Amino acid sequence: MIDQSSDNVYMALGFPDADQMHLKATIASGILDILNERHLTEAEASSLLGTSQSELASILRGQFRKIPTAKMSGYLNMLESVEK
Repeated sequence: MIDQSSDNVYMALGFPDADQMHLKATIASGILDILNERHLTEAEASSLLGTSQSELASILRGQFRKIPTAKMSGYLNMLESVEK
């Protein structure tokens, strides 16, 4: 049964690392927001971040379980600090 009172879908689904996954989803959403606001392609953003386009695409698709939170936070911080 799913607990609909939680804003953390990972917790509602019973994931053992729900808080970490929710944090990663929030970071991924922030990255996507910046890409959309600045009209950056995944290729342009991955070049700015010094990562592969496939890794960035995985993050944006929510496939970030194996990507460290600190690394994702670093990407978000880099994008926030880049001039528009």
